Amino acid sequence: FARALAAAIGRPVRLIAYVDYDTGGWLLGYAFAKQLELFGVTVASIEFLIRQECLSAEEKSLYAHPCAGGNAAQRTKTRNWVKEIGGLDGKPLGIHSDHVQPYERVRQLLAGLLV
Repeated sequence: FARALAAAIGRPVRLIAYVDYDTGGWLLGYAFAKQLELFGVTVASIEFLIRQECLSAEEKSLYAHPCAGGNAAQRTKTRNWVKEIGGLDGKPLGIHSDHVQPYERVRQLLAGLLV
């Protein structure tokens, strides 16, 4: 896929990651970018579709889940995510992307990034 993509477009790509708003989603977006680059696709930027500012207070209270825990490496990754991204209101909490509904709202978030 990456080789075909690199050959087809011949320029750096803008990656929009539709992943969970949590440590795992953040890591997944960057891991995919790294894999693309290993196969010759230059990633100009990474943007995340689901961001804290697109989540309502109600969604935060209903769907937030803890990100911290596990082993020391996982806790460090979570601390780094909170430091860089802000966590959920400054806390090590995340929300699964499938809680952002309806589909039309997700489409609007994507359209907003494509402007």
